[in-house]
Amino acid sequence: MSILTTLNSQLKFISGQDSLQDADALRLFNFAKEDYSHIALTSSGRWKFDATNHLDGSGDATYPRATATLGSGEESVPLETQHIMINQVNITIDGKKVVLQSKDVRDSKNEALSTVYDTNGAPQFYDYDANGLFFYPKSDVARTVEILYSRAVADYTALTDDSGIIPGHEEYLIYKAAQKLGIKLSSGDYTRIEREVVKWEGLNQSGGRLRDWFSKRDQDTPRRLKGMTPSTFMGSARPRGH
Repeated sequence: MSILTTLNSQLKFISGQDSLQDADALRLFNFAKEDYSHIALTSSGRWKFDATNHLDGSGDATYPRATATLGSGEESVPLETQHIMINQVNITIDGKKVVLQSKDVRDSKNEALSTVYDTNGAPQFYDYDANGLFFYPKSDVARTVEILYSRAVADYTALTDDSGIIPGHEEYLIYKAAQKLGIKLSSGDYTRIEREVVKWEGLNQSGGRLRDWFSKRDQDTPRRLKGMTPSTFMGSARPRGH
C-alpha cells in the first residue's frame, strides 16, 4: 500500500468523510503539498530542500541541476517552469566552472545593461527575467551553463504516487488536506484540525515543526562559540600608572 493511500485512509478517519472520493482526496493532497513546498523552500537553512518524486522517463530520480548551451553572441537561455528558486549559476570559462553573480536590470540606473556590457566576452553576471537567464556580457564563444535550483514537490497524479516529502512529515499532508475540506467539517472538528496544522506550520510565517526541522537539519555547519569576558576586564578606563 502506497503512503498516499494510507494517508487517504487516515484523512477519512479523522474527518469523518468516509465517502470522500479518491479524486477529491488527490486534489486535497496536491493543495497540501503546495503549502508544504512553500514552507520547505523558504525556511532558513543551508541545505536546500528537494522533493524525491521528480522522476525521469525510466522512473529514476532526477537531481535539481540543469545544463544548457549559451551560444556565441547569445544573451539568454530559457528555464523550465520547475526551476522556481535558483541557488547558483555556473558557466564554463577556460575549462573551469565559474560562479556568476546575480544582477538585476534595475541595478543600472542610467544605461541598459546591454549597453553597459556591449562587447561580447566571458559572461560575468546573470539576470533572471520571464523564465529565462540573461547574461552580461553576451558570450563570445559557445559555453556550458549549469543551473542549481530548488523545486516544489511534483504533482500527484494517483494515490499510488510517492509523497515526495521528508519521511516523518507525511502526517502534515493529512491535517492540511482535512483543513481544506473546510465546510464539510463540524466547527469542533475544524478547530481541532486547525490546532494540529498550527503545530506543523507555526503562526504568521514563523515557528512550527516544519520550519524548525528545515532550519536545524544542517548539523555539519560549524557553530561559532563566544568566549565569556571576565568582569575585571569590562571597564573602559585604563588604570593609572599604566
